[in-house]
Amino acid sequence: MIIPLKEFSKKGKLVKKDERYEVYDIEMEHLVASLTILFPGKTTTGHTHNNVEEVYYFSNGSGSILLNNKKLKVNKEDIILIPKKTFHRVYNPGIEDLIFISIFEKYEGRK
Repeated sequence: MIIPLKEFSKKGKLVKKDERYEVYDIEMEHLVASLTILFPGKTTTGHTHNNVEEVYYFSNGSGSILLNNKKLKVNKEDIILIPKKTFHRVYNPGIEDLIFISIFEKYEGRK
């Protein structure tokens, strides 16, 4: 199945929405593809996955990502690997939405 990026939010299931962001998931057998639209001036909830790695692909905007205590600048088309047991949080200091897709194995609490 081909899903154009602009259609992801229509095909995915809305799993989080508040004043900071919207998150849409598409579930596969063992993986989740998750689209996050992080609004200008906002940050994601920081979290750690003890047993799951993630890959983030930034498709729009620019910002930064905190990996444990190291902050990295991210731009459109950057790909970041987030190892297991790594605290991470994304920041959008810009004036446009920061959009990224994360791919990760299903885990308890995110099925």
